[in-house]
Amino acid sequence: MPDSRLPDRWLHDVDLMTLSPAAWQFFTVALMFCNARESDGSLRDAELRMLPIDPRPEAIAEVVATGRIQRTEGGYQFVGWDKSLGQTAAAALEARRDANRARQAAKRARDARAAESAPVTRESRAPSRRDSRMTPKERTRQGQDEEATATTGWPTATPGSGSTFPLPPYDGTDPRKDAA
Repeated sequence: MPDSRLPDRWLHDVDLMTLSPAAWQFFTVALMFCNARESDGSLRDAELRMLPIDPRPEAIAEVVATGRIQRTEGGYQFVGWDKSLGQTAAAALEARRDANRARQAAKRARDARAAESAPVTRESRAPSRRDSRMTPKERTRQGQDEEATATTGWPTATPGSGSTFPLPPYDGTDPRKDAA
């Protein structure tokens, strides 16, 4: 969904700053509505009922008098939608979406090729946040632990056989204190 821009230069625009609150509200809500619908500033009479405000005819007439909106057959049109009003045209939004889709598809294809060609090993994995907090000695120790696990593997247990993993006997000490 595109964003609606209210440029700061409008703060110094006498025509806009002298609008009544109801007219300013109609102007800004209609602008957002047209952006959300990607209608390039076109607002049909039937769509006036869909606005989250009750646009009074005198408020609409006040905005039309500024020249920012003009009456058309069956509705209203913002004048200078993508130029003087600074909004993004629907064609530009669609072109941006197409470019983003193409860019994302190319990235996914590159990532898929890279995943197929390079096996993930301990040496090729990216460092984690945990790695960055470890000292060089701890990193070396971590590598030794990973190598030991890779060569010895984990003990296996067959479901339903009643076998359990052997646990060391508990001697009443806290192993976390020994590690410090």
